[in-house]
Amino acid sequence: ARARAEMISLPGATLAAAALTPRLTAMASALTVAVVAVAAWVFQKLDRPARQYRASDDFNSVQSEYNAWTQDGILEYYWGEHIHLGYYTDEERARGYKKKGFIQAKYDFIDEQLRWSGAPANPASILDVGCGIGGTTRYLAKKFPGAKVTGISISDMQIARAQELAKQQGVPNAEFLLKDALAMDFPDNSFDVVWAIESGEHMPDKRKYVEEMARVLKP
Repeated sequence: ARARAEMISLPGATLAAAALTPRLTAMASALTVAVVAVAAWVFQKLDRPARQYRASDDFNSVQSEYNAWTQDGILEYYWGEHIHLGYYTDEERARGYKKKGFIQAKYDFIDEQLRWSGAPANPASILDVGCGIGGTTRYLAKKFPGAKVTGISISDMQIARAQELAKQQGVPNAEFLLKDALAMDFPDNSFDVVWAIESGEHMPDKRKYVEEMARVLKP
C-alpha cells in the first residue's frame, strides 16, 4: 500500500493511473465474459441427458459416441481389444493388481465368466450382445473353433473394426452384425450361449434387454 501511494504521488503518476483505469476495466470485463462463457459450456456438458441407445448420428447417441471412439482408436490403444474390466484373484490382489497385466486380466475375466456361467463344454452357437470391436467374440471363437460365434453392436464402425480384426487374426467362425439388442431379429432358441458383458448399462429398457436374450437362448 505504501509503495502504491508513493508511486501515485510521483509527478505524472496521476495521469498514468487515469490512463490505465479504462484498460483495467476493459480487461476485467473481458475476464468476466470469459469466465461466464466457460461456466455456461461446463453447465451445458454436465446438464445434457445420458447418451441415448439408438443408431443415430446425433452427438448424444450411443452409436455416435462408440463410432467416434472406434475411429480415433483411443479405447483400443489403451484397453486393447476388450472394452471391459479384468479379473483378479484374491491372491493377485494381495500382491498388487499391477503384478498382472490389464490385458491378461481381461482374458482371465472371460474364462472366469465362462466357468461361472455353466455354459456347455462344446457350444455350437454363441451370441455376444454388445460386442464392441469383437475382442471377446474372437476369443470365444478361438476357444471353441467348432462353434459359430456372432457378435452384435449398434455401432457400424465397431462392426467394421471387428470384422477387420477377425480377418487379420484368421478367425473365420466369428461374424459381426449391426443389430439393436432390444429388437433382435434372430429366431427363438437360436443360441447355445448368450453372452453380454458391460452392455446393459446402455439399455434404456432393461427388462426388454433380458427378455430378448432369454428369447434367443436355447432352453
